[in-house]
Amino acid sequence: MSEYRNKLNTVCSRKRWPFRKGDCVSSGPQQSQTWTCDVFVNGNPFTGSGPSKDKAYEEAAKTALENIRNEDPDAVPDGFL
Repeated sequence: MSEYRNKLNTVCSRKRWPFRKGDCVSSGPQQSQTWTCDVFVNGNPFTGSGPSKDKAYEEAAKTALENIRNEDPDAVPDGFL
């Protein structure tokens, strides 16, 4: 796991929310593909895109953390974003 996925996993563990990676799809020519991946937190999907699956999952995890912080600022510790 990478930085944002680790942090999201920590938040989900503390809140006892289920967290899982979803599917990824690629688009564009093979030499410059864009990947779009989902993560699910407590049943809610969050999507990210990037030049690789790993970067797309990271963006999805970052998006999830930002949304969680907007709804419950105490759920995401300072320094996680």
